[in-house]
Amino acid sequence: MLKENPEPATDTCIVIASVNAARHPPLLSHRFLPWESDLNRCFGFAANHQDDLARDIVRSLKNKSVEAVIDAHNTSAHSEPFAVSVRNTKTIHQLTPMFTKNLIVMDQSLNTLIEHGDDETPWLTIEFGGVMDPNADELAYEALKTFITASDLFAEPVRPLRLINHPLRLEIDEDAHLHYSSSVVDEGDITMFDTIDQLNFHVIETGTALGWLGPGGLGMFRIRTGVGTQEVDKYFQNKDGFLTTKKPMTIFMATTDPYIARKDCLLYFSDDD
Repeated sequence: MLKENPEPATDTCIVIASVNAARHPPLLSHRFLPWESDLNRCFGFAANHQDDLARDIVRSLKNKSVEAVIDAHNTSAHSEPFAVSVRNTKTIHQLTPMFTKNLIVMDQSLNTLIEHGDDETPWLTIEFGGVMDPNADELAYEALKTFITASDLFAEPVRPLRLINHPLRLEIDEDAHLHYSSSVVDEGDITMFDTIDQLNFHVIETGTALGWLGPGGLGMFRIRTGVGTQEVDKYFQNKDGFLTTKKPMTIFMATTDPYIARKDCLLYFSDDD
């Protein structure tokens, strides 16, 4: 059955940016072309093709005096839907429940689109769920329909959210031999459990194993914060060859894609202490 075509309540601009990546074989399987930079990390405007595209997108949005910007995404692995902002404002809190109850407030600059917003105009990333999850597609359709047909985006009172402030980012060396498996890969530097994405948005207790470590141990990892880096062994330990949590935490954006894990990060986590 065909769904109705709702009329936008106001002028709506829709930017479909990564057309070349979407069309590259196999179809609809690339977040970005292998020989190009990730567009989601190009909004700091360096001198390459992707940064030029990012600059044009921001210029176009700024010229339109937008009321709000939604940067729509899927995650590369299983996940609950969640929102990401770089500001913790009333308008962000009013807009987020239209899409999800989970709000991540980042204090790290990653050269993303939403970093070009301001305190008056909410620029919000929405991760609707896993890229192959039909529930994520349905949520995206329904939530974006609600967004574009709302006559007043900020009429509703602020509703409770699950708020995660200042998450930390677990990264690995880009040349690390990373594998995802249900058993250890002996020649690997790191073998993460291939079900790690099932832990997204779950509270992880002290002593939880996340994978196996190779000869390099914790030396293959780094933790990035909004003000620099943290010592890895403050949060993780090598326990009998396993990468194990050293304190309670909530993890999210844990991927099972080794390419994204090396190029971007393994996962984000909050310090639940």
